[in-house]
Amino acid sequence: MIGTLCSIRFFLNYRAQKNETKVPICLRINVNRKKAELFLNQYIDPKFWDDNKERVIVQKKSDGFINHSLNEIDNKITEIVWELEEAKEVVTAKIVMQRLTGKSKHGNNSVLLFIDRFIEEAKARAS
Repeated sequence: MIGTLCSIRFFLNYRAQKNETKVPICLRINVNRKKAELFLNQYIDPKFWDDNKERVIVQKKSDGFINHSLNEIDNKITEIVWELEEAKEVVTAKIVMQRLTGKSKHGNNSVLLFIDRFIEEAKARAS
């Protein structure tokens, strides 16, 4: 990223925990000290989460699929920031998140649609 201070972080959101064993994975984008967060519709047992790597500790094939989708999201965010900078547009956490989720006029594919497609493909491969 050329001049934009941007960080991407995946974390477990314990405040949104629905049961004792599974916690939702969330995404936080910080751009110039402003943040935007997104629930990724994935739940994981906290004992299989590596806080340092911000990825799932792979125990089974589906864990690898989750890590792959997190890597794809990370790459897409980097691409969005580059595109905004190349076009000399304002880069904010909100704008990046809107493009990522397909809620802006420039967003082609939303990350939520991507995750849904990825999960369906993973299920099909596992069958």
